[in-house]
Amino acid sequence: MAVIWGEKIGGKHGSMTAEDIAAFITSKVGGGSPAWKASLLTAAGNVLGHDGRGNGSVVRHNGKSIRHITTGKGAGHVTLFFTLEPGEVGSVIGVGSHHDEKGATYDIDWHTPGWVVGKRVNL
Repeated sequence: MAVIWGEKIGGKHGSMTAEDIAAFITSKVGGGSPAWKASLLTAAGNVLGHDGRGNGSVVRHNGKSIRHITTGKGAGHVTLFFTLEPGEVGSVIGVGSHHDEKGATYDIDWHTPGWVVGKRVNL
């Protein structure tokens, strides 16, 4: 199981739960539809279940591969972008959604300032 470090519910920093990740992302982008909120919570749980292998890209952040997980369908889908290497502590660095059905282009709703990316990224 992954350890994702960040701002927890209540403002302290530490090892995040799926609920912490969902609350953190919601604080950055605002609320969404019930389907989007459910997809976000599922994606957060999937990030925590990740082992740091796969779902990676050639795009890097602080020397680490940027990984992503998408859950949901249609307007309610969400993609979480995170860094995680096997055996290391990871970070959620962005949230967005697929730009189109081709699947390799994402619209970015929020990203950490250290990830130098615009409103759209190709992975």
